[in-house]
Amino acid sequence: MVIKDVVNRLIPSIHRSREQQREVLASQLLGHLVEGLPWTSSALDFQVLRLLQNDIVLNERKSIVEFGAGLSTVFLARTIAQFSLETRLVSFEQDAEWVRRVDSWLPGDLDVQVIHRPLTEYSNSGEDLPFSVARWYAGVEPFLPDEIDLVVVDGPAAGESSIAFDRYPALKPCLDRLAVKFGLLLDDTNRHAEAMIAENWHNLLGDSVASFSISSATMFLGGNTWNITP
Repeated sequence: MVIKDVVNRLIPSIHRSREQQREVLASQLLGHLVEGLPWTSSALDFQVLRLLQNDIVLNERKSIVEFGAGLSTVFLARTIAQFSLETRLVSFEQDAEWVRRVDSWLPGDLDVQVIHRPLTEYSNSGEDLPFSVARWYAGVEPFLPDEIDLVVVDGPAAGESSIAFDRYPALKPCLDRLAVKFGLLLDDTNRHAEAMIAENWHNLLGDSVASFSISSATMFLGGNTWNITP
């Protein structure tokens, strides 16, 4: 085996090791904001949470919408509390029992709503969809703020092939409500379906909107924003 072959075999391991080191560092830097939470593989990576924290604080996000409530919801709420921000957070979740649990973990005296919206069969209303979408949250529009400056998409669950593109509808109800300066994060773009969704969203948002990937997610930034990369 020549040296080039050895190096080529080692490169993926080196990349994985660096990614693991970044994740450990991110978890340490977040400190008490993640302390005591039952973190699972379904939650956002710590690097992604640091990115969101940077965005919320540096770009002064006032109105956040999240699809797929969970430990990230608690983290966002703790960030809002720690920095004494006047920020509203609305999170949609398909499971009523999970809504109850997340609610019980939230700090008090904040403008945070975790709203149960069951999943229903998605109706495209004549829209020519680029993907096959099976389900979406029922009736979220009445609960959306008039202006949104950060959208976090980590739901619904979409790990199986039959529901792989079910996060695609997230942009549609928010698109006309996005602030001039906005952020949009889609998690799990290390998977094929979410990567295709991210590419389609980029085309819809236009070339003036910047996008980049970090860990398992893709972030879109519109308008004149501060550097938020951890």
